[in-house]
Amino acid sequence: MEPPPKRQRGSSEKHSRAHVATLIRMKSVSPRAIAYTVVQLRFALSSCNAWHIINEDFDYEKFYHNITTFFEDVRATQDKAAISKLLLWWNCSVFDHVNVSEYCPQVIEKMSSEDVLYF
Repeated sequence: MEPPPKRQRGSSEKHSRAHVATLIRMKSVSPRAIAYTVVQLRFALSSCNAWHIINEDFDYEKFYHNITTFFEDVRATQDKAAISKLLLWWNCSVFDHVNVSEYCPQVIEKMSSEDVLYF
């Protein structure tokens, strides 16, 4: 039996292999994007069936703020260097090694309100 013929795509159908970060015009991984991702991962791995800011004894909002504080409230020069190195690793991992040299915060004012929701 022959396999069914491959379906031809019409000119109006587009196939996108774009990275999600590209789709939302994200240029670098921010500490808040990392915190958001970690919160979503923690929820996905939990046994909870519905989202609540506080599930059982776990406070997702406090968890999010602890992560952002870890990245953003750094005072010691040695700690700043370690955080920069970690953010560089994240950027290389997400955006590949092409033209990634350091974490570059995006100017939020130039982003659309739709993009800001992701940060």
